[in-house]
Amino acid sequence: MIEKAKKLTYLLRNDPENLHMDEQGWVDVNSLLHKLNITQKELDYIIENVNPEFFILYNKKRFFYNNDKSKIRSYQGHSAKLNLKIEYPEVSAPVTYYHGTEVKNMESILNEGLKSMNRKYIYLAKDIGLAIMVASKHGTDVVVFEVDAKRMKLDGYKIFESDNFFILIEKVPSKYLKICHAPGMCSVEFPFFYHKNQTHPTHQTHPT
Repeated sequence: MIEKAKKLTYLLRNDPENLHMDEQGWVDVNSLLHKLNITQKELDYIIENVNPEFFILYNKKRFFYNNDKSKIRSYQGHSAKLNLKIEYPEVSAPVTYYHGTEVKNMESILNEGLKSMNRKYIYLAKDIGLAIMVASKHGTDVVVFEVDAKRMKLDGYKIFESDNFFILIEKVPSKYLKICHAPGMCSVEFPFFYHKNQTHPTHQTHPT
């Protein structure tokens, strides 16, 4: 199922291949089932159970259906090349958010800010623990930046929130960033049920 989940992620976020994806990112479920050669029950299982560990701990999902389950889309993470026009709700009163990454990216971010690269938006977490866990899927040496989203909003930047509660923004100039976690700094307390390198007993983990 993990390989099917990887293919599902690729189709709904990067390249739908021969599937039709509308400008809001929706894909027909029956066509997707045929493409993946799986049943509806198997697709439901993937959506509910084959997720990155930090999604499980924070009760988040990566994909969701429309009301009658005839279409499916990813909550966020779409490639910019898809040129989608998903209408995320704008955050009216932003606070401080967090972005985690590998230490090797620290210097370039301090100089150039956060960029969405090949994605439409940058992901920001609402708490530092989640930011660390997201970054840790790439390696153990991570740095977390605090994002002054309140000041960004005052300066005219648009800040959005996905339906699974990630904060989305197109770019963050370095003047709005401050390092709040890095190797050698005080450790951050994870949720009490999180144990590094321990797989959740009832779920399969999968990279984003």
